Amino acid sequence: MAFLSIGTAAAKDHCAATLKGFDTQLKHTGYGRYAYQKETLSGEYQRLERFDPSLPKGERWQLVTVNGQAPGEERLGEYREQQADWQQGYRLGDVLDQSVLQNIELSEQQAGWQRYRFTPQASAGDDEAFRKIAEQLTGELVFRQSPSCRIEYRLYNEKPFKPMTGVKIKQFELSIVLEPLAAGELFYPKSVQQRIKGKAFLVKSVDETSEVRYSGHEMVLP
Repeated sequence: MAFLSIGTAAAKDHCAATLKGFDTQLKHTGYGRYAYQKETLSGEYQRLERFDPSLPKGERWQLVTVNGQAPGEERLGEYREQQADWQQGYRLGDVLDQSVLQNIELSEQQAGWQRYRFTPQASAGDDEAFRKIAEQLTGELVFRQSPSCRIEYRLYNEKPFKPMTGVKIKQFELSIVLEPLAAGELFYPKSVQQRIKGKAFLVKSVDETSEVRYSGHEMVLP
């Protein structure tokens, strides 16, 4: 993705060490060496999972708790069936590769951080619904130096829009925070937040907020 090379060059004064080669990480397979926890929050629902690439296929994803309680055998069986074909952990490209960035430009700069704006565009593999949403969104990238090299990626709408007949989106926001595992190492998504607010078929109100948090990274494979 071109914006990563542009952002790396522009942010060289305060993020050079950790951003070096960042654009190559979209296809990096090094994440497969790390075990980590994934926490999903949506309303009153909470799910905690753990990924461990050192375990046999079919056991790499483990359901730890649902709403703070250990899952029963029936729920574990459903979970294993759902995860049977998902043996790989995340890649940075899985998070960011939904849009091809165009018209990127520096919009604000202060000591220790820089903000860029860009125009998101759907990729070839995205469906028509995502394409219509992408056309209405504005993108931002923020590079922060302190306390570590932190990257904030945000997509949002500036005015209401209708992606399809009978549906009106008042607010759409996707926010991703990226941080390095250690100085000069792989970046990973620390958190992914999404907010959708609007109306469906003019009568049903929609107001959904969700967040995914990643933590506890530990290298378990050489």
